Amino acid sequence: MIIIIHDQPFTTPRGRGRPSFRHWRASLFLLNKPMSTLKEFKRDCLDNGFGPPGSGTVSLDRRWSLPQLEDFIYQCYPQHPLQLVGFQYAKCLKGAKRELQIVHSNNVTDLASTIRAGKVYIVPNREIPATQRTNVSQLELDDEEDLPTPTASPPHTPSPPNELEDTVPLTDSPIETVSPVISFRRRIASIAARANIREAAEQILVSEEDESSHSNDVIATAANETTHVDVVPLAAEDDDTLHLRLDTTEENVSAQTEPGVNEGLEHLQLLLGDNKELAVRRQSVLTDVIQAYEDPQLVGQRLVIRFEGELGQDAGGLTKDLFSAFWDAAFKTYFVGERCCVPFLPIHRFSESSIYPILGRILTHGTALTGVFPTL
Repeated sequence: MIIIIHDQPFTTPRGRGRPSFRHWRASLFLLNKPMSTLKEFKRDCLDNGFGPPGSGTVSLDRRWSLPQLEDFIYQCYPQHPLQLVGFQYAKCLKGAKRELQIVHSNNVTDLASTIRAGKVYIVPNREIPATQRTNVSQLELDDEEDLPTPTASPPHTPSPPNELEDTVPLTDSPIETVSPVISFRRRIASIAARANIREAAEQILVSEEDESSHSNDVIATAANETTHVDVVPLAAEDDDTLHLRLDTTEENVSAQTEPGVNEGLEHLQLLLGDNKELAVRRQSVLTDVIQAYEDPQLVGQRLVIRFEGELGQDAGGLTKDLFSAFWDAAFKTYFVGERCCVPFLPIHRFSESSIYPILGRILTHGTALTGVFPTL
């Protein structure tokens, strides 16, 4: 018996689903300072190196980590000191307000899935000084006739002028490979870019030194003034001149301030009227309390707290438990900074500023009910 074997080409099964692309064609856009809406961006900043990079649309590897993406952005904007100020990524929300929303991601894949086809806005943590673009003289350009030059990109079709984001010209040409022979123009541009970075860094350092020296002068002036204060008892003067009594021990301070604090608490407690029951979910204390205090009439009533799903009557302990849990959550959400006692929201969250009056009601009412001022 003779068996004939025919050689067949090796074939692989056809993949199913949508093909996954490794590279993401993204449009970068650098802002000159932190801002909440795109309308704050001035068009003259485009002449100072802000906006899209010189290469236009860029190609990002989806497998890059965030440090690799940051290094790539540093190369796209060499004339700006992004390494010194730091930056965040944002996307523009649809609507007439053109609001910017900060995007938090772990890698380029997460960033691409969130922003999709929109622009990647680079929001610096502080304002970047403006640096003019480098202009190369005609005499220097004559020396690069024998050197290779990059190919020209296709003309750009203007977009409707009613939206700022769409008016920025971006080329759709693919990324050009860098020639091994660096042209004279690029050498001049790189040298000027490094000089601009040094100049901007010096401006930032000088501003920080001025702030620190000013604060030191204020502290020294205050120290000199306090050393020349005459410690004279109030009863020893016959005229109407007021003198500062330098009793700075903790016992004296508490003894002087305690009567005023007690008097203030008594005035607050006199403003409270009838009792009102308030049901709160322990797992969502922050949301429920803010929603309840949207009614300004609540601050004039005494509260009887009841946690849903729990037994027990409020004899004062549940009220303190409620406000303690609320301020623990509020300090993490609406207060930023070490030992910060003033509500603070980043620029991109200014739309939530309506929470300030509600926090004031909760602070006043909670102090009147518990007799305790919240601290970190």
